Amino acid sequence: RNPTAEPTSGPTRNPTTEPTSDEPTTSPTTACSGLRWHYANHGECTNDPDYPLLWDVRPELGARFLYDSAESCCATNNHPE
Repeated sequence: RNPTAEPTSGPTRNPTTEPTSDEPTTSPTTACSGLRWHYANHGECTNDPDYPLLWDVRPELGARFLYDSAESCCATNNHPE
């Protein structure tokens, strides 16, 4: 990415380093449970945090592209679960 000439109105999200573990765990993690769902470029719904920051900055855009569940994301985007 190329840096902007002027500062932007909202900061860029920094990558996180948590949660981490040296070995796989035997129980599921809840790290992604609070994230919103969106349709990803690879053709499926995901709740990973890799989506345009603008969707968080402009709620009217987020309302159009972010979903509370995988089911609502898939149903809206005509994608089978």
